[in-house]
Amino acid sequence: MTLILLKRELSIILKNINSYLLYLFIFPSLLYLFLVTPFYDILRSASGMHYIYHAFPAILFLSSSFLSFCIPLFIIKRDVYDSNYFTYLQTLNINIYIYKIYLIIVSLCLSYIQFFISLFILTQLASSIIITFNQIFMFSLAIFPIILLMSLIGILFSNFTASNHSMIMTLIFIFLFLAFGVGSFIPIEYFSETFIHVIKKYNLFYHLNDMFIRILQSESISIGIPLTTIFVSVVLFFINYYITIKRLGKY
Repeated sequence: MTLILLKRELSIILKNINSYLLYLFIFPSLLYLFLVTPFYDILRSASGMHYIYHAFPAILFLSSSFLSFCIPLFIIKRDVYDSNYFTYLQTLNINIYIYKIYLIIVSLCLSYIQFFISLFILTQLASSIIITFNQIFMFSLAIFPIILLMSLIGILFSNFTASNHSMIMTLIFIFLFLAFGVGSFIPIEYFSETFIHVIKKYNLFYHLNDMFIRILQSESISIGIPLTTIFVSVVLFFINYYITIKRLGKY
């Protein structure tokens, strides 16, 4: 059943391939143009590291995680709120578990494509940075728990974004949070001591973004961060499953 859903999604993507490719190439380019270029010679981390070594992983982190949040949100809105397709799936005995797995797989595939496109664009724009095959491999592993978590958060938020207005507000909030609330584009040293203390102690996304910076600097990373992220994702999966079961009558 999952394969049937994936084939349908692939056909939809192929019909709109130009729009998808435009977004996948334009989004990381715009991030570099409007968020990296203005700060290029202004911001420095406490270690004296040039800003580009901070912004490079930030774009990889933001472009991939933001798309992985958007994909389930858009698909659920299309299938549940804007049409009767989800009701039709129920008549085919496609259960909620299969539908959630399908959403995660689509999100993973498209987000990984976004990741590699972003990586390619960044290596062209930031030619001073040399990326080794080992770093690409580590980036590819590190992005998985981030995409998984953001996909499940997107599924969770889809329960509250039936209208276009609520969806737009949600997307703006998530983008601003990932771009400026986790120390990604602006080094955390530029924030107040209280904010630094809170974000380092309680913000998982800060540590996920920091993991990317460490990979670029060829530093060791803690396996605890991705394992914690996967654990939170598993918990979110069952929370989403429970919420969807409870809301079936409204669908």
